[in-house]
Amino acid sequence: MERLRKTQEFLQLIPSQILAKLELYRGRLDEISKSGADTSHLRFHTLDEKLILRFCDRRVTDMKKEINRAVASGNMDYQESSRLLSGFKSVFLEMDTSTFDKIDRGIELHDKGRNFVELGILRPEDHHFGSLFFALMVDGDPIVCSAVLDHAQDVLPQDASIVSRCVRDIDRVAGSGYIGLIRLALYQGFSHPMLEGNNEDEIINRGLMMTNQNRHGFIGEDLAEKFFWAEVFPFFESRGERGMQILRTASKIILDRIYGRDLRGKKLDRYDKEVLEMDNNASFVEPVLLDFQHPFEFKFLNTLKVMTRARGADGYSRFDTYRVLTDSERNLYSRLY
Repeated sequence: MERLRKTQEFLQLIPSQILAKLELYRGRLDEISKSGADTSHLRFHTLDEKLILRFCDRRVTDMKKEINRAVASGNMDYQESSRLLSGFKSVFLEMDTSTFDKIDRGIELHDKGRNFVELGILRPEDHHFGSLFFALMVDGDPIVCSAVLDHAQDVLPQDASIVSRCVRDIDRVAGSGYIGLIRLALYQGFSHPMLEGNNEDEIINRGLMMTNQNRHGFIGEDLAEKFFWAEVFPFFESRGERGMQILRTASKIILDRIYGRDLRGKKLDRYDKEVLEMDNNASFVEPVLLDFQHPFEFKFLNTLKVMTRARGADGYSRFDTYRVLTDSERNLYSRLY
């Protein structure tokens, strides 16, 4: 079990030069929160992650209800129901309310440091320290604070709590698919009137900045898909080879964050080299929990379509996709195409 740190121990994990900047805002965090910085990330990205959390939890709850109904109606015996449940490995099966609440709070706080970045106080790669400082001041729960600190880690400690794993993995899922790539484009200088409105409900209902869920509970990226190919892909395409390199490499990094990456001791191909150059030479990245892989394969397929299109395939033909993938990628992504 993860050892619970005290506030002072957490503060010691923040580099001294960064902590000195953050301490200037102790007692002034409302000023940071209300700055309006990076609303496309902080508001819609956070809402998207909360949707993902609740969708995964509801998926398991609905499955348990269906099995219980089948047992009650005599269509399934108790042994069969136990067998099904034991074969369904999910962190949500026995998750208590307290744990769920900590994950929810971790999601709410994990990117608060982005405000410090947008205000020029921190560098983007240091935003998690800002988020930790924020979490220590407004929450203080050591499990929540650990999750906030660890959400950007390629590999979590073996004793990391399920809260840390869920907060980090949900963050990765929310950064995938067309929605994740639209957000990437915003950080690359893309702008569009449809993404700049002040009406939060309107932007959410357009499905461009967070996963769209209809009233029946079905989720998808259909609205974001149309917008991406009509507006965002041409933006990268207009930058020539450099734009395509950014898009294909970012897409591969997204997929690595889902399915894992291990380049240790491997002879690197051109795409491996591009990934390491863009991703801080991280040769090893662990995958997300299966809980988050299976329900959101549509987002990962969408990412794969973009990656292969940026490599010169049409993005839809299975043969064309196969043609531009490496041998290891064909094995890793075989479920998707």
